[in-house]
Amino acid sequence: MPLRIRISTDAATFQQRKEQHIQRRYRIEDERPMPVNGLSPSVAVEVIRRPIPLNGSVAIRPSLCTD
Repeated sequence: MPLRIRISTDAATFQQRKEQHIQRRYRIEDERPMPVNGLSPSVAVEVIRRPIPLNGSVAIRPSLCTD
């Protein structure tokens, strides 16, 4: 399950913080660049990369549907 974090940052540094989270492999899901009480909230979701098997083979899941 991916990690979700809520970010509240100063409106002046919103774009900079957004770029930092993207570089750290987070996807910005809900972004509100308009400040509320001087803060701009957003939600970042961790991007999970699935490891590639070392031998190059990929397991194929059998289909649950029958024709």
